[in-house]
Amino acid sequence: MKTEQFNQIIETILEHCADTLINKAKEYATEDRLHNFKVAAGLQNTTPVQALFGMMSKHTVSVYDMCQGGEYPLSV
Repeated sequence: MKTEQFNQIIETILEHCADTLINKAKEYATEDRLHNFKVAAGLQNTTPVQALFGMMSKHTVSVYDMCQGGEYPLSV
């Protein structure tokens, strides 16, 4: 893969991530953008970082499963 194509893919993915974060904030966030992590930490009697790790693990498994199955949400 040439650098120009790689850079375009990165740009596309970053734009998609930014759009997702902005749109999801409307659905999930309060004035405190870390609200969900703090509440999850309280529910689990842990820290917000540890709660984030648990949430991230779910997404990591999902990405792994997509890669194993050959399904990709973005064209690469």
